[in-house]
Amino acid sequence: MNRKGVSPFIATVLLIGAAVVLSIIVVQFMRGFSNEQTGNAERQAAISHGCSKSTLNFQEICRVESDLRFNVKNEGSYGVRNISLTYFLDAGSTEIGFLDTTPPGDILLGRFGFASVIVTPTFDISTVIIEKIKYIKTIDLEDGTTGQCAAVEFNVNSVEVCS
Repeated sequence: MNRKGVSPFIATVLLIGAAVVLSIIVVQFMRGFSNEQTGNAERQAAISHGCSKSTLNFQEICRVESDLRFNVKNEGSYGVRNISLTYFLDAGSTEIGFLDTTPPGDILLGRFGFASVIVTPTFDISTVIIEKIKYIKTIDLEDGTTGQCAAVEFNVNSVEVCS
């Protein structure tokens, strides 16, 4: 039989070409993966830095009829967009609320700002005791985006009627 096949030279060129194309695909995939991971790490570092530079001081929490008034001071250099609250009540239950702005999305607390915000909780504040509050703040980052900080808890001594 007289079989004809690809010459060894052509076969070598095809194998080398396939290896080059495959290596280019792998390099592009790894470059995109690496850039994505680096971007995520940089964003997390920016959020962590911003959260450490925006300390909230809940100066007073008091009752106004069936509402709660929070006097909050931002003692940091990053604006706070909103604050998610979890109330831990005396019966061991929890309730969730928000300190937000009207319209939503506006700045709640600017850099080194102060706000007196009234919130209507889902529970009757005259019949329960708030033992502690956990809050999660969303801050404005320097690149114009927002980032969510880790939760912070503090004990509530008492919630008196506002004067």
